[in-house]
This record gives sequence, structure tokens and C-alpha cells, in this order.
Amino acid sequence: MDIILPKFCVGCNRKDCFFCDDCFSMIDISPYRYCCCAHPTRLSLDQSCSKCAHRSLDRIYSASSLEDKFAKKLIYETRSHFQIKELCLPISAMILTHLKYIDFEFDESMMFIPVPIHKKEERVRGFSQSKEIVRIISNTIPMPCSFDNLVRIRDSGDIKGCFSVNTPDTIKDKIILLIDDVFMTGSTMEECAKVLKDNGAKSVYGITALRKPPERLT
Repeated sequence: MDIILPKFCVGCNRKDCFFCDDCFSMIDISPYRYCCCAHPTRLSLDQSCSKCAHRSLDRIYSASSLEDKFAKKLIYETRSHFQIKELCLPISAMILTHLKYIDFEFDESMMFIPVPIHKKEERVRGFSQSKEIVRIISNTIPMPCSFDNLVRIRDSGDIKGCFSVNTPDTIKDKIILLIDDVFMTGSTMEECAKVLKDNGAKSVYGITALRKPPERLT
């Protein structure tokens, strides 16, 4: 593999790794949780936002912001160089570090589910980032995972109606930890959360490495 794709750190070009420890240490990982609003408010661990009450997505946890130079580079390279699955390791480490900083408590009612991409896109990319992140995190946090229950049934057009649940019984009364790399407008996670709750999930918490827009965090 190294003959085909030599290893250079995407942050500093250091040899023999795709993302070095020094570059990882430069990422500003948030010790805070914010609400799901477009103009988010900082919250305590169990605090809720009245403006978010109408949303299907109950909470969002994001490790850093898209304005972070090293974190943004890491996500960009993972998306642009589809074969570098190894970059999902530092992305997962960001998420785990953030959850540790905020004292997130896991319990037996929770289940990891990745935000799905369409099968066609997954074939082109070679893998799904969100699935790979879930695989890595679940090796550290031994909790149930469901990789192919929430599926994307349409790859273009309006996000509404794009997702479906194959086996609702497996998510009934569960707290779903919905994993993705980036939280942008929130529309994808919101639609996933709606479909999961319509099929019996108790709550849905979004968990991502990055979030946009960071300049509006207060």
C-alpha cells in the first residue's frame, strides 16, 4: 500500500504517517456542548434549549469547528482521498476526546448508528467515513452498533424521504448515537433523527468531529 500511496502527514508532510501526533495536538477540541440551533448556545451536560424543542434531533456533540486549520484539513483529506481510511483514526480520537472532556455518560440503552451515504457513493469512495468512525469508536466503547439498519434510499434531491429503517424492532426505545464527520446545516441529521424516531427510537443524539458555523458559537 505504501508503494502505491506513500505516507505523508496531511497537516505537515512528515513522513511515515497520514496524520502525526504533533498535528493532532494542534486541534482545538471543545470542552463544551452547544444546542442544535443555527445560532447555538452553550449548554451544560443535561441542559436543554427551548428553541430546539421542536427538533427531532435531541442533542448535538461536536469535537471542534470547521475553522480549526488542522481539523478541517483532516476532514478534507478523508473526503478527497477516499482510500485513506486510516485518517478515520484521528477523527475518531477527536470525538472520543470531546466526549471525555464533557463527561459524557454512556449507558446500555444507547446504540451507535452511522449517518448513511448511498450505496453508489460508498462504492465510489471505497468506504463510508461514518461507518468506519463507528467501527473505531465501538472498539473503545463496547456498545451495540447497527451499520445497515438506517439506509439512504435516494442519492439526490430533497433530503426529506431519503432515509429508511430496515428493522425498527432493533432501535425501539433506544437512545441512538448518530455518528457523522461534520455537522453543517443539520438538515441531514435532523431527517435521520425524524426517521429513527418514527420507527421507535426514544432519543437521537448527533455526534460529529466538526461543526459549522463556528463563528456563531456563543
